[in-house]
Amino acid sequence: MNTPMTYHGTWWFPTEGLISPNRKHCKTLTGTLTYYGDKASVLELYFTPQDYEGVISTTNQPDVLFGETADGCKLSLFNARWISRQGWSSVVYEVEYIVEGIHLLSIEDSIISRVDIQYPNLVNWCHKSRIENKILLNEDVVLTLDMHSRNYLFESEIEDGVRIHTIPYIHYNFKRQGVYNFAINEDTVCCITFDNPKGLRESFGYIIEFSKFLSFAIYAKQSPTSIKLRLKDGGDVRVLFRIRESATPFPHNVIKFNQFSDKIPAMLAKWHEVYTELSPIVKLLFNNGNEDIYDTSNFVGLAQGLDGYFKRFVRRLENKKDIRKYADGITKLIERLKDVDAVKTCNIDAEILADTRHKYTHLTPEGENGKAVKGDELLWLTHKCRVLLTCCILDCLGLTNEEINICCKDSAIENIVDNIPFL
Repeated sequence: MNTPMTYHGTWWFPTEGLISPNRKHCKTLTGTLTYYGDKASVLELYFTPQDYEGVISTTNQPDVLFGETADGCKLSLFNARWISRQGWSSVVYEVEYIVEGIHLLSIEDSIISRVDIQYPNLVNWCHKSRIENKILLNEDVVLTLDMHSRNYLFESEIEDGVRIHTIPYIHYNFKRQGVYNFAINEDTVCCITFDNPKGLRESFGYIIEFSKFLSFAIYAKQSPTSIKLRLKDGGDVRVLFRIRESATPFPHNVIKFNQFSDKIPAMLAKWHEVYTELSPIVKLLFNNGNEDIYDTSNFVGLAQGLDGYFKRFVRRLENKKDIRKYADGITKLIERLKDVDAVKTCNIDAEILADTRHKYTHLTPEGENGKAVKGDELLWLTHKCRVLLTCCILDCLGLTNEEINICCKDSAIENIVDNIPFL
């Protein structure tokens, strides 16, 4: 965000233990909270020099503190961390996130019935046009807007009483400057609803889980730009947090929404089912530094991820307890995906991959692992591992080899394959 938001007001800082509903054992201070959006929020608390020693202990890192602005806006600040003292008149804290509109005692309080999350590229993946343009012969433009439709683009119950769905929105404004000028944009918001209200910590867990699914679906790391909470009493509050930059996606997604809209609910349910085991493996796909030819860390991560995927999912699924050699596991993965064009084109040699993995993970002496590659060939092998691991995850989500081919077509995966020489 370009302009920071500032909140001037009164702040209650717990001098011992946790903050209480009646603010007992709290020190009342004036101060200013600054929310930057793209970097950590900062709270500056003011006091007189003679009061400093008895005001705030720098060792006290409160889980939550309360604030209230002059116009009555309530604020709950979580994970305040002391960073500096400004002379003898103020102390500065960094704040991880802020809930605007309520005094919330704990991130565990079960008061949230729904969260609405916006992402910069969600509409690029999950979109159904609600604007119809008609160009007349006199070049006037007639717009037909579906303003009242709130039909979900999809809805998935990922566990009992927890649902994820998306809602399309239209943002518009009209200005009259001699003639009428208008701006209309379509957007998509992700909603997560809870039959039994959840706490803030648990709600954040679901948000992170969907963020990683979206990142995989469009094959570019995505982070929320806004989070709004619907409370069980019907009120709305918003969360102010440090907004992380989202990567720009490839023009065509991996999980193509239009082709797989009927399967998205089942894929999301499966993602939730295996999330704890799958999440560390998916994260490897979006590690930075892949362009560095001589950085072996990306190769090692992906090679280990393939091994982990085989042991966690395929070996258990196929009851192949006797398969322990790394190369044999890779061979089984390739066999499962034998009809996937991208995997066939990569033509991965399991023995070369095994020797290279052993060389860079076990740091074996020079001369051992004779098939191990380095330099440019190591980079190309890293790309091949990324392709194979992506196809494995699509397989895990319940897609057939034919459907995986549709995912790879025209996507970042096909682009990776097309740019690997020596195939």
